[in-house]
Amino acid sequence: MNTPNAVNPKYILFIEANTDGTIGGSHHSLLLLVKYLDKNKFKPFVLFYQKNILIPEFKRHCPVIILDKTKDLVIKKDLPHLHTLASKVPCLLHFLILLQKIYNLNL
Repeated sequence: MNTPNAVNPKYILFIEANTDGTIGGSHHSLLLLVKYLDKNKFKPFVLFYQKNILIPEFKRHCPVIILDKTKDLVIKKDLPHLHTLASKVPCLLHFLILLQKIYNLNL
């Protein structure tokens, strides 16, 4: 018998905010979490602020988003005033980049 969650899994975005280049317990714990999470109930996504050596393993279990500040964004081309404002407020720029990445996944 199917439970309601099995029919409509809940989306979960996990964010690993480490930016010092180290790979440690938080990365490995997160990997175990997404690996063994019940995919019938949950659909995990993982966001990293930088590339790391565990990304190929993460991609075996869920979609991965990497915030790459060097890539050109649609908001920069289509909404230059918003991009200019966001460039002055780093957390807003990170948020817009995240929205762009999610939009690009066509969820």
